[in-house]
Amino acid sequence: MTTMWTYRDWKAGGERTTIWDLTFDSTIHCGAAQNFHEVGPNHIRFRARAGLEPYAWRFHFCIESPGDGREVVLEVADFNNLGGELWQEQAAVWSRDGEKWEDLGLENIRIVPWTPTGGAEDDLSLQRDGRRPYGVRYRLSLDAPRIWLASPTPYTLERSRRWMDTLASRCDFFHVKDIAQTTGGRIHGHALSMIEVRKPGPDKEKLRVVIVAGEHPAEVAGMYACEGVMEEILRTTDLLGDFSFWIVPVANVDGLAFGRTYHTFDPDDPHGEGLNLARDWHRRTQSPTQAIWKIIEDVKPHCVINLHNGRHRRRFEVFAPPQPHLATLLKHIREQMPLPVARWRPYSDNGALAPAVIESKLADVALCFETLLLVKLPERRTFEESYRHTGRCLLRGIVRGLREIYGRPQMLALKEVLGTHAQRCGVRDFVAKIPWFYYEDSFDDPREHNIWNFEVNGLPLAPGHYDAWLQSAANVESLRVRTDDSGWAAHKPRESWILLPSLWLPGRKLAFDFEHKGENLPIEQVIISPEGTPLETARSQAEKFDRYVRDTKMEAKRYLWNWGKFRENLMRDSFGVSDLRGMFDEIVDWLAQRQVCDPQDRYYGAVHSEEDKYDARDAAAAAACFARRYSWTKYPTWLDRALKARRYAYLSQIHEPGNEAHDGGFVHMVKGIWGVNFTRLEPPYPGIDGVDTCVILHLLCRCADLGLPLEAEDRSVLRRAATWVANNEALPGVFLHHEGATHDCQNANSLGLSALVRTYHTLARLGDNPPRAWLEAASRGIEHYLDGQEAIGVWPYLFAQVGHRGQAFHFDNIPDHGIGLYHMTRACHEFPLCDRPALTAALKRAARWYLGLLRLDGNDIDLEYDACQDLGNDICFSGFTWCRFTAAAALLRIARAAGEVEPWRHLALRLMEHVRRKLWQRNDASRAPVVAHARADAKLATWCQAAEWDAAMLAEMIEDIQRL
Repeated sequence: MTTMWTYRDWKAGGERTTIWDLTFDSTIHCGAAQNFHEVGPNHIRFRARAGLEPYAWRFHFCIESPGDGREVVLEVADFNNLGGELWQEQAAVWSRDGEKWEDLGLENIRIVPWTPTGGAEDDLSLQRDGRRPYGVRYRLSLDAPRIWLASPTPYTLERSRRWMDTLASRCDFFHVKDIAQTTGGRIHGHALSMIEVRKPGPDKEKLRVVIVAGEHPAEVAGMYACEGVMEEILRTTDLLGDFSFWIVPVANVDGLAFGRTYHTFDPDDPHGEGLNLARDWHRRTQSPTQAIWKIIEDVKPHCVINLHNGRHRRRFEVFAPPQPHLATLLKHIREQMPLPVARWRPYSDNGALAPAVIESKLADVALCFETLLLVKLPERRTFEESYRHTGRCLLRGIVRGLREIYGRPQMLALKEVLGTHAQRCGVRDFVAKIPWFYYEDSFDDPREHNIWNFEVNGLPLAPGHYDAWLQSAANVESLRVRTDDSGWAAHKPRESWILLPSLWLPGRKLAFDFEHKGENLPIEQVIISPEGTPLETARSQAEKFDRYVRDTKMEAKRYLWNWGKFRENLMRDSFGVSDLRGMFDEIVDWLAQRQVCDPQDRYYGAVHSEEDKYDARDAAAAAACFARRYSWTKYPTWLDRALKARRYAYLSQIHEPGNEAHDGGFVHMVKGIWGVNFTRLEPPYPGIDGVDTCVILHLLCRCADLGLPLEAEDRSVLRRAATWVANNEALPGVFLHHEGATHDCQNANSLGLSALVRTYHTLARLGDNPPRAWLEAASRGIEHYLDGQEAIGVWPYLFAQVGHRGQAFHFDNIPDHGIGLYHMTRACHEFPLCDRPALTAALKRAARWYLGLLRLDGNDIDLEYDACQDLGNDICFSGFTWCRFTAAAALLRIARAAGEVEPWRHLALRLMEHVRRKLWQRNDASRAPVVAHARADAKLATWCQAAEWDAAMLAEMIEDIQRL
């Protein structure tokens, strides 16, 4: 090693060094690496820092060798910017031609201590600003005469110009222009280039967009993203009827050409630090910033996008000054990006492009988009592919956002009726203190706590990111706050206001917790405004939101305040698996007596239930019950009964090939809103029922799990029904309750997504190849479903619905909460649901909601229901015995999925014990053993109660308890 080497020995344009029979060459175009020297056998060390530039994490060079396949270790000595973790070094790539790059792989990378030069001044300068240098070793096989090694994937001026020229040759609307000569251009031969994309004619009526990348030479992801932007424009040139674009892929051409990481290169001071172009937009001392600023002044764009990328980011990020239209643009960008976009972050240094543009009033919208350098987008094999696809997605979001901002027609009609107008909420209207067990996993004794929950639902706001401004009460010095996606953080008011920036508001809902002792709340009001809106603007524009006053009805739950006595009753062991098995056997024996076994009967295989119906869902549930009995007894009679019942269920599936709205769906053999009128297997059929179709799918998959054979016809039924469900996704994550429905029903959404997941894996385990699109729809569905849950764990019947069917521990939501939760738990162990911690947390909250819905009847524990004297025409949903079964089955599966056995095992058993004691009969053989309703005066609704379904859930409860 040449110990006297100094960064002042760095050569502009690279160096070419031969060691042994290997030649290391960084004189290649845009090469970067110096001071190659031998450390040991097959071990070469080099330096990445370019002169005295402050930072270093970029290199790019070629190795010439005999190509004999030897393995060498190449060690960079002096990386020093936001690294030192193996994950942050994964962008290293290699190539055999300098064009097509492959990942080197973390298995070939190792973090090591940095190696000082020995020059005290140089070494000290490398460690300034708190940067800690480190080294990285790369293991590489030299199996070709020339191998290129780089980190990250190189981007060159030659490639940029070639790419722009190619686009210009393919389309007359692309025009490449040199807009400035740089100080280093006389050496490397490249000008500052721009591509103008526009149709001939005036741009006055068009939406004008300026995109700038490459201010920092190592941030190649943004430069490649520019290529993706241009590709997307070429693919959809009809955009140019409404848009014109000015794109600068590489702003810092000198820095890129001479191997810099962040800074410029000055030929008159080649070893100097250079200048960070991203901090030069106010002063504009450099030719690139001057030339680009002139373009912006001339164009007067509607939008300026500045593309960067940081090494350390795992999510896309946006930096921007507060501005009125930022939230709208971000909403559309987030909708188009395949990975999350983190919260908006205001600038701390206004020397950047976006703040300079907004301050100078040269554009209405300006932001910095931080492209991901180290995280690849789904299904993208190389980093280059990922960066370019990011650009394509980003442009789609920009176009849709600007169309909304400026009232231009969207390319695809958006069914969005909500707005982004700021809202003002009185804290006392929406604050509540909920039980201690929502904040910890202990149910032993009540715990005093100082956590308050603020939640407002039903806001007239489109889903998106918003800022929440909290007006603090007098004398509040600090407030600890926790939002949904972060831990506790202390906030100090500034002029009586606390800012919670860039919060995701799903389902028109804002929620957060805060700590406070006493009754005098520390917050007086909350203003919700589009992210980046200045406070004064938000205050002046905010509309008062007063649609309801939150009342969780917690005060009426006296048993929770006498927890010791209640828990003692809850946890007693007086009922168990043998009792559940007895209930199951009695129902199944009754079902067997009611099954139609005459092959000449048109209802052959169906079970004639208590009401005069022969329903497909009931038959599918009976098939699951008979299949369970067969698996326990091995008597072929039960297998035969199961197959007959399953075949009858198939008869209600609609066959209309080519009609996606009908083909594969199941109809329900009832008519009328309450389902008390019946139809038969003959036209005209009632409309297809989304709930029944999903329930039947679940039950048919259950039959398969229990061993019923799935022949070609059986698989076709499953596939066609699941295809109908997938086609029934009216909006992202929204599955219609029934044919013709227009509302966003949360239990229907849960049924739809869980049925797709369960059917996919049932068929896949049999060697079929079901469409991955089912899982993609389920992924959209689970995100939407999780967004709709409230802090107390309930899912309001309709998305963002306010009133007693949400916001409260109220019995009216027991049926729908139960059906959605029960079916979700049937699929929560399968991909893509199994790897979502948010789902596990949501299931635990949903279970806790049931603790606020209990009714004590002596020593019995039951669910609440409407106890008013006259029900009128109401069917009293919550009184259906079926609700107790969905609750108990869901609680036991949550106990397994969340690893939280108690109190859910005992609560489920208490509910079933109540059914056995109070809702059971043995005196009338024509009636099912399980009583349909807690109130004898309530109307029955066929789709809410069926003994077959109750028995199917009992069998699942037995299995879950045995596995706990």
